[in-house]
Amino acid sequence: MGVVGERSVGGGGVPEKLRPGRASRLRGTEFWHPMGQVGRVLAMRRYEHANSVRFLTFSCLHRLPLFRSRAAKDVFVAQLQRTRERHTFLLHAWVLMPEHVHLVLRANSESDVPTTLRTLKGGVARRLIADWRSRGAGGLERLERADGSMAFWQSGGGYDRNCRDLDEIREKIDYCHINPVRRGLVERPGDWVWSSARFWQGQREGEIACDHLR
Repeated sequence: MGVVGERSVGGGGVPEKLRPGRASRLRGTEFWHPMGQVGRVLAMRRYEHANSVRFLTFSCLHRLPLFRSRAAKDVFVAQLQRTRERHTFLLHAWVLMPEHVHLVLRANSESDVPTTLRTLKGGVARRLIADWRSRGAGGLERLERADGSMAFWQSGGGYDRNCRDLDEIREKIDYCHINPVRRGLVERPGDWVWSSARFWQGQREGEIACDHLR
């Protein structure tokens, strides 16, 4: 049977809940908790612009490290590639962390962003939950809603910001790539294969191709 995500396609177990809305600690290193920004973000006034570059962050339910295993990470990468092939958007950078995701992308229209995220997030959730269920993995009860359905992603949409200029876009790209280093997961950005760091370093073999800035 095993624990959700450990010996299955999903990888990584479903651990005890990390407390949402606060900075959390993994491996003794404090890291930014995007869900702690939700109250402030919702109070901000947004100005939508077609073709703007967006910095997106979304998290696993309760900030659980559902992408702890390599197998679960690979499921996400495959779905990201399928999403790129299906939808017309420019992907400038991305990073997959054990419990959250950052994307830097440019959509053709405002409506493309939620559509793209539904394809990406829905595909990942269906694949991993189906695998865990088929294997009888433990810990699935932590993903159950009150009505008995399963949730994979934290509700609320996460963090969504329009980048103001080229400098901010570059800053967000760098932020994506340094994230695993700050967490103590690797020593150098290029050592973390589940991001666009290698692409930007010119090591593109086997990686998701990103779009250069225009």
